[in-house]
Amino acid sequence: MEKRTIYQGMPYPLITINELQIGSLVVIEEKQYKVFDYNNFFTKKFFEERRRRVLAIIKPDAYSFIGQIMERIISSGFYIKHLRSFKWNIEQAYDFYLEHIGKPYFDNLIKHASSGLSVGLELVSDNAVERWRKLMGPKNVGVARKTAPHRLRALYGTDFIKNALHGSHSPSCSLSEIEFVFGSETRCDTTATLKGCSCLFVKPHAMQAGNLGLIIGDIMDNGFKITAIEQITLSKTEANDFFKSYKDKSIEFVQMVNHVVSGPIVVMEVCKENAVDELRKIVGPNDPEEAVRVNPRSIR
Repeated sequence: MEKRTIYQGMPYPLITINELQIGSLVVIEEKQYKVFDYNNFFTKKFFEERRRRVLAIIKPDAYSFIGQIMERIISSGFYIKHLRSFKWNIEQAYDFYLEHIGKPYFDNLIKHASSGLSVGLELVSDNAVERWRKLMGPKNVGVARKTAPHRLRALYGTDFIKNALHGSHSPSCSLSEIEFVFGSETRCDTTATLKGCSCLFVKPHAMQAGNLGLIIGDIMDNGFKITAIEQITLSKTEANDFFKSYKDKSIEFVQMVNHVVSGPIVVMEVCKENAVDELRKIVGPNDPEEAVRVNPRSIR
Protein backbone atom coordinates (compact mmCIF):
# COMPACT_ATOMS: atom_id res chain seq x y z
CA MET A 1 0.00 0.00 0.00
CA GLU A 2 1.34 3.43 -0.97
CA LYS A 3 2.30 5.70 1.92
CA ARG A 4 2.13 9.45 1.35
CA THR A 5 1.33 12.71 3.09
CA ILE A 6 -1.96 14.34 2.10
CA TYR A 7 -3.72 17.58 3.02
CA GLN A 8 -0.84 18.72 5.21
CA GLY A 9 -1.79 21.82 7.20
CA MET A 10 -5.31 21.96 5.77
CA PRO A 11 -8.48 21.99 7.93
CA TYR A 12 -10.90 19.15 7.30
CA PRO A 13 -13.90 19.48 9.66
CA LEU A 14 -15.47 16.12 8.72
CA ILE A 15 -12.74 14.29 10.68
CA THR A 16 -12.29 14.78 14.41
CA ILE A 17 -8.97 14.59 16.24
CA ASN A 18 -10.19 11.44 18.00
CA GLU A 19 -10.38 9.60 14.68
CA LEU A 20 -6.74 10.35 13.85
CA GLN A 21 -5.21 7.32 15.57
CA ILE A 22 -2.44 5.11 14.22
CA GLY A 23 -4.14 2.31 12.30
CA SER A 24 -7.42 4.19 11.81
CA LEU A 25 -9.21 4.30 8.44
CA VAL A 26 -10.47 7.75 7.48
CA VAL A 27 -12.41 8.95 4.45
CA ILE A 28 -11.39 12.19 2.69
CA GLU A 29 -13.21 13.31 -0.44
CA GLU A 30 -14.80 9.83 -0.76
CA LYS A 31 -11.40 8.12 -0.69
CA GLN A 32 -10.41 5.86 2.20
CA TYR A 33 -6.96 6.23 3.78
CA LYS A 34 -5.19 4.41 6.59
CA VAL A 35 -3.24 6.43 9.16
CA PHE A 36 0.24 4.86 9.29
CA ASP A 37 2.35 7.35 11.21
CA TYR A 38 2.71 10.89 12.52
CA ASN A 39 3.92 13.49 10.04
CA ASN A 40 6.47 15.07 12.37
CA PHE A 41 7.94 14.94 15.86
CA PHE A 42 5.64 17.62 17.27
CA THR A 43 2.48 15.84 16.15
CA LYS A 44 3.83 12.58 17.55
CA LYS A 45 4.60 14.23 20.87
CA PHE A 46 1.16 15.84 21.08
CA PHE A 47 -0.71 12.58 20.49
CA GLU A 48 1.51 10.36 22.62
CA GLU A 49 1.59 12.72 25.60
CA ARG A 50 -2.00 13.96 25.58
CA ARG A 51 -4.03 11.21 23.89
CA ARG A 52 -3.37 8.29 26.23
CA ARG A 53 -5.01 4.87 26.08
CA VAL A 54 -6.49 2.63 28.74
CA LEU A 55 -8.14 -0.78 28.72
CA ALA A 56 -11.60 -0.91 30.27
CA ILE A 57 -13.53 -4.14 30.80
CA ILE A 58 -17.21 -4.43 31.62
CA LYS A 59 -17.26 -7.61 33.71
CA PRO A 60 -19.85 -10.41 33.50
CA ASP A 61 -21.83 -9.12 36.50
CA ALA A 62 -22.44 -5.78 34.74
CA TYR A 63 -23.11 -7.10 31.23
CA SER A 64 -26.81 -6.20 31.44
CA PHE A 65 -25.78 -2.57 32.06
CA ILE A 66 -23.46 -2.14 29.06
CA GLY A 67 -25.73 0.48 27.48
CA GLN A 68 -25.79 2.71 30.56
CA ILE A 69 -22.06 2.25 31.17
CA MET A 70 -21.13 3.10 27.57
CA GLU A 71 -23.38 6.15 27.71
CA ARG A 72 -21.40 7.41 30.73
CA ILE A 73 -18.09 6.60 29.05
CA ILE A 74 -19.00 8.58 25.93
CA SER A 75 -20.55 11.51 27.79
CA SER A 76 -17.39 11.70 29.93
CA GLY A 77 -15.33 12.50 26.84
CA PHE A 78 -13.64 9.17 26.12
CA TYR A 79 -13.18 8.05 22.52
CA ILE A 80 -13.73 4.33 21.93
CA LYS A 81 -10.96 3.11 19.64
CA HIS A 82 -11.70 -0.60 19.96
CA LEU A 83 -14.60 -2.54 21.44
CA ARG A 84 -15.46 -6.24 21.50
CA SER A 85 -17.22 -8.86 23.59
CA PHE A 86 -15.38 -11.97 24.74
CA LYS A 87 -15.67 -14.90 27.13
CA TRP A 88 -12.48 -16.04 28.79
CA ASN A 89 -11.79 -19.57 29.89
CA ILE A 90 -10.00 -20.21 33.20
CA GLU A 91 -6.56 -20.21 31.56
CA GLN A 92 -7.11 -16.88 29.78
CA ALA A 93 -8.45 -15.21 32.93
CA TYR A 94 -5.47 -16.62 34.89
CA ASP A 95 -2.99 -15.16 32.38
CA PHE A 96 -4.66 -11.75 32.38
CA TYR A 97 -4.79 -11.41 36.17
CA LEU A 98 -1.43 -13.07 36.80
CA GLU A 99 -0.11 -10.13 38.83
CA HIS A 100 -2.78 -10.85 41.46
CA ILE A 101 -1.65 -14.45 42.04
CA GLY A 102 -1.18 -15.22 45.73
CA LYS A 103 -3.82 -12.71 46.82
CA PRO A 104 -6.63 -14.19 48.96
CA TYR A 105 -9.24 -13.18 46.37
CA PHE A 106 -7.38 -14.57 43.33
CA ASP A 107 -9.39 -17.78 42.85
CA ASN A 108 -12.73 -15.95 43.09
CA LEU A 109 -11.46 -13.28 40.70
CA ILE A 110 -10.56 -15.89 38.06
CA LYS A 111 -13.82 -17.75 38.57
CA HIS A 112 -15.86 -14.59 38.05
CA ALA A 113 -13.83 -13.31 35.09
CA SER A 114 -14.49 -16.57 33.23
CA SER A 115 -18.13 -16.91 34.26
CA GLY A 116 -19.78 -15.10 31.35
CA LEU A 117 -19.55 -12.47 28.65
CA SER A 118 -17.40 -9.38 29.14
CA VAL A 119 -16.86 -6.31 26.96
CA GLY A 120 -13.40 -4.89 26.39
CA LEU A 121 -12.89 -1.27 25.36
CA GLU A 122 -9.76 0.61 24.38
CA LEU A 123 -10.47 4.16 25.52
CA VAL A 124 -8.57 7.25 24.40
CA SER A 125 -8.42 10.61 26.17
CA ASP A 126 -6.10 12.98 27.97
CA ASN A 127 -4.81 11.25 31.13
CA ALA A 128 -6.88 8.19 30.20
CA VAL A 129 -5.77 5.92 33.06
CA GLU A 130 -6.45 8.47 35.79
CA ARG A 131 -9.74 9.61 34.28
CA TRP A 132 -11.06 6.07 33.83
CA ARG A 133 -10.11 5.02 37.34
CA LYS A 134 -11.87 8.11 38.70
CA LEU A 135 -15.02 7.36 36.69
CA MET A 136 -15.04 3.74 37.93
CA GLY A 137 -14.66 4.66 41.60
CA PRO A 138 -13.11 2.55 44.41
CA LYS A 139 -12.71 -1.21 43.89
CA ASN A 140 -14.64 -1.95 47.07
CA VAL A 141 -18.27 -1.35 46.14
CA GLY A 142 -19.24 -0.63 49.75
CA VAL A 143 -16.63 2.11 49.94
CA ALA A 144 -17.65 3.40 46.50
CA ARG A 145 -21.28 3.77 47.57
CA LYS A 146 -20.24 5.82 50.59
CA THR A 147 -17.51 7.98 49.08
CA ALA A 148 -18.40 8.12 45.34
CA PRO A 149 -22.09 7.18 44.99
CA HIS A 150 -22.39 8.45 41.42
CA ARG A 151 -19.37 6.55 40.07
CA LEU A 152 -19.89 3.44 37.97
CA ARG A 153 -18.89 0.79 40.51
CA ALA A 154 -21.20 2.29 43.10
CA LEU A 155 -24.07 2.21 40.61
CA TYR A 156 -23.53 -1.18 38.97
CA GLY A 157 -21.22 -3.23 41.21
CA THR A 158 -22.12 -5.77 43.91
CA ASP A 159 -18.98 -6.50 45.94
CA PHE A 160 -15.17 -6.49 45.78
CA ILE A 161 -15.02 -9.19 43.08
CA LYS A 162 -18.26 -8.39 41.25
CA ASN A 163 -17.42 -4.71 41.04
CA ALA A 164 -18.64 -4.23 37.45
CA LEU A 165 -15.44 -2.95 35.83
CA HIS A 166 -11.73 -3.36 35.29
CA GLY A 167 -9.25 -0.62 34.44
CA SER A 168 -5.51 -0.61 33.75
CA HIS A 169 -3.55 0.83 36.67
CA SER A 170 -0.77 2.51 34.67
CA PRO A 171 0.09 3.56 31.08
CA SER A 172 2.57 0.70 30.68
CA CYS A 173 0.02 -1.79 32.01
CA SER A 174 -2.52 -0.36 29.55
CA LEU A 175 -0.36 -1.23 26.57
CA SER A 176 0.10 -4.88 27.57
CA GLU A 177 -3.57 -5.31 28.52
CA ILE A 178 -4.78 -3.72 25.27
CA GLU A 179 -2.53 -6.10 23.37
CA PHE A 180 -3.94 -9.04 25.35
CA VAL A 181 -7.54 -8.22 24.36
CA PHE A 182 -7.15 -6.55 20.95
CA GLY A 183 -3.72 -7.54 19.65
CA SER A 184 -3.11 -9.51 16.47
CA GLU A 185 -2.45 -12.67 18.50
CA THR A 186 -5.35 -12.25 20.92
CA ARG A 187 -7.00 -15.40 22.21
CA CYS A 188 -10.31 -13.64 22.81
CA ASP A 189 -12.57 -15.43 20.34
CA THR A 190 -15.89 -14.11 19.06
CA THR A 191 -18.92 -14.72 21.25
CA ALA A 192 -21.36 -14.90 18.30
CA THR A 193 -23.75 -17.87 18.44
CA LEU A 194 -25.34 -17.59 14.96
CA LYS A 195 -28.51 -19.10 16.40
CA GLY A 196 -31.94 -17.46 16.70
CA CYS A 197 -30.44 -14.05 16.12
CA SER A 198 -30.33 -10.98 13.93
CA CYS A 199 -27.56 -8.55 13.02
CA LEU A 200 -27.64 -4.88 13.91
CA PHE A 201 -25.00 -2.27 13.29
CA VAL A 202 -24.75 1.29 14.49
CA LYS A 203 -23.75 3.55 11.61
CA PRO A 204 -21.01 6.21 11.67
CA HIS A 205 -23.34 9.20 12.08
CA ALA A 206 -24.92 7.64 15.19
CA MET A 207 -21.47 6.81 16.56
CA GLN A 208 -20.25 10.37 15.98
CA ALA A 209 -23.37 11.73 17.71
CA GLY A 210 -22.53 9.67 20.81
CA ASN A 211 -25.69 7.55 20.62
CA LEU A 212 -24.13 4.08 20.97
CA GLY A 213 -25.00 3.64 24.66
CA LEU A 214 -28.57 4.84 24.14
CA ILE A 215 -29.11 2.43 21.24
CA ILE A 216 -27.70 -0.52 23.20
CA GLY A 217 -29.95 0.39 26.12
CA ASP A 218 -33.02 0.49 23.86
CA ILE A 219 -32.16 -2.91 22.38
CA MET A 220 -31.79 -4.55 25.80
CA ASP A 221 -34.85 -2.79 27.25
CA ASN A 222 -36.89 -4.39 24.48
CA GLY A 223 -35.96 -7.88 25.61
CA PHE A 224 -33.04 -8.62 23.29
CA LYS A 225 -29.89 -10.31 24.51
CA ILE A 226 -26.69 -9.00 22.93
CA THR A 227 -24.63 -12.13 22.43
CA ALA A 228 -21.78 -10.48 20.52
CA ILE A 229 -20.63 -6.92 19.91
CA GLU A 230 -17.61 -5.48 18.14
CA GLN A 231 -16.47 -2.15 16.72
CA ILE A 232 -15.04 -2.37 13.20
CA THR A 233 -14.19 -0.16 10.24
CA LEU A 234 -15.20 -1.49 6.83
CA SER A 235 -13.18 -1.07 3.66
CA LYS A 236 -15.06 -0.06 0.51
CA THR A 237 -14.68 -3.59 -0.83
CA GLU A 238 -16.25 -5.05 2.32
CA ALA A 239 -19.07 -2.48 2.30
CA ASN A 240 -19.84 -3.15 -1.36
CA ASP A 241 -20.02 -6.85 -0.61
CA PHE A 242 -22.22 -6.32 2.47
CA PHE A 243 -24.74 -4.15 0.59
CA LYS A 244 -24.60 -6.03 -2.71
CA SER A 245 -28.26 -7.11 -2.43
CA TYR A 246 -29.23 -3.41 -2.56
CA LYS A 247 -27.12 -2.56 -5.60
CA ASP A 248 -29.88 -2.97 -8.17
CA LYS A 249 -32.71 -2.00 -5.83
CA SER A 250 -31.65 1.35 -4.42
CA ILE A 251 -30.56 4.51 -6.21
CA GLU A 252 -28.77 5.43 -2.97
CA PHE A 253 -26.43 2.43 -3.09
CA VAL A 254 -23.27 4.53 -3.58
CA GLN A 255 -24.27 6.90 -0.76
CA MET A 256 -24.94 3.92 1.51
CA VAL A 257 -21.48 2.51 0.89
CA ASN A 258 -19.72 5.87 1.21
CA HIS A 259 -21.41 6.57 4.52
CA VAL A 260 -20.77 3.20 6.14
CA VAL A 261 -17.03 3.45 5.41
CA SER A 262 -16.81 7.03 6.69
CA GLY A 263 -16.06 5.95 10.27
CA PRO A 264 -16.22 3.12 12.80
CA ILE A 265 -19.42 1.09 13.16
CA VAL A 266 -20.51 -1.23 15.95
CA VAL A 267 -21.90 -4.60 14.91
CA MET A 268 -24.10 -6.61 17.26
CA GLU A 269 -25.59 -10.08 17.27
CA VAL A 270 -28.95 -9.75 19.06
CA CYS A 271 -31.10 -12.70 20.08
CA LYS A 272 -34.80 -13.05 20.87
CA GLU A 273 -37.72 -15.15 19.66
CA ASN A 274 -38.56 -13.99 16.12
CA ALA A 275 -35.43 -11.86 16.31
CA VAL A 276 -35.48 -10.49 12.75
CA ASP A 277 -39.09 -9.29 12.80
CA GLU A 278 -38.90 -7.99 16.37
CA LEU A 279 -35.70 -6.06 15.63
CA ARG A 280 -37.20 -4.40 12.57
CA LYS A 281 -40.15 -3.25 14.68
CA ILE A 282 -38.05 -1.41 17.24
CA VAL A 283 -35.53 -0.06 14.72
CA GLY A 284 -38.30 1.47 12.57
CA PRO A 285 -38.52 2.43 8.87
CA ASN A 286 -35.39 3.29 6.88
CA ASP A 287 -36.51 6.90 6.44
CA PRO A 288 -36.20 8.71 9.82
CA GLU A 289 -39.02 11.12 8.89
CA GLU A 290 -41.32 8.19 8.20
CA ALA A 291 -40.15 6.55 11.43
CA VAL A 292 -41.16 9.66 13.40
CA ARG A 293 -44.58 9.59 11.77
CA VAL A 294 -45.47 5.87 11.97
CA ASN A 295 -43.38 4.71 14.97
CA PRO A 296 -42.12 7.69 17.00
CA ARG A 297 -40.70 5.44 19.72
CA SER A 298 -38.48 3.51 17.30
CA ILE A 299 -34.70 3.87 17.40
CA ARG A 300 -34.54 5.62 14.02
